[in-house]
Amino acid sequence: MSIGELIKEIVKDNNAEMYSVVCEVISVNETDRAIVARPLNGNADIQSARLQASLGLDSGFVCVPKIGSSVIITFMNQFTGFVSLCSEIDYIKIDTDELIFNEGGNNGLVKVSELTDKINRLENKLNDLITKYNVHTHVASSFGAPTTPTPTPSQEVIIAPLTTQNDLENTKIKH
Repeated sequence: MSIGELIKEIVKDNNAEMYSVVCEVISVNETDRAIVARPLNGNADIQSARLQASLGLDSGFVCVPKIGSSVIITFMNQFTGFVSLCSEIDYIKIDTDELIFNEGGNNGLVKVSELTDKINRLENKLNDLITKYNVHTHVASSFGAPTTPTPTPSQEVIIAPLTTQNDLENTKIKH
């Protein structure tokens, strides 16, 4: 059974032919996960083309097209259409327990805030050791004059700068 035949069976309207229309995105309703689109062929605006299988979901996968971009809306029946292709997207939202990119070979994504805190703790310990080293002096005790002068602490203190979240974070991928 073909995909078209399966969709016809789902909507139980075997007399209707599926068709698609190229449209311009007029507005996006993120709550309903639907768009208003204007067909380029001059037909009336499509008021509620689905971005997901069901309207009003707040989980799952949704690809939100940019306003003003082109989309192809495919009709399952004379009343129900969905966005099947987008020329430009505003964002993609995926709400799921697990998401795998490229077979997961690079392991999990870093939790940037926790990583930044851990690196900062290490940098603070390093800075503390550098400071203690630079101010530490040895006192030489001997009879008579010491053979080597007591070194004076270095005036140049090299401190490791603290890492910020912006140093580590790719803001284009969020989780």
